[in-house]
Amino acid sequence: MLKLHDVFRCEICGNVTVLVNPGLGEKICQEKASNDQEYFECVLHAGQMDCCGKPMKLMTEKETDTGHEKHKPVYEKTKNGVTVKIGSVPHPMEETHHIQWIELVSSDDRSNRKFLKSGSAPEAKFECTGDVSRIRCFCNLHGLWETKI
Repeated sequence: MLKLHDVFRCEICGNVTVLVNPGLGEKICQEKASNDQEYFECVLHAGQMDCCGKPMKLMTEKETDTGHEKHKPVYEKTKNGVTVKIGSVPHPMEETHHIQWIELVSSDDRSNRKFLKSGSAPEAKFECTGDVSRIRCFCNLHGLWETKI
């Protein structure tokens, strides 16, 4: 079953999709199918995101860095919000390898995402007053990373 904030990536073209409305899944299949075959087909494809004619890969958040590059979001609470830097050592921000976005997710499931460009610093400042439950970032080569607060 799909969840709010799930991240999918097309392994063919690289499109990335973040789920903002998980829908009703199997329940809607029960209501819409007129026979067992239609129900089976609906359930088989319920919760599947497609791109380029193929299912997209559901990305899972990684929490432990390995190797030379550092991806785990590091945060500092400030007077007006949160400053996030990617990696204990700054993550590369090259054209071929960079952080595409940084996102704060609050305890009530609100999200705030900032997009980054190659050549910029791998960091973002967020003004927020609510409780932040987790911080995520997406590396174009190494996928989705998370720090839980």
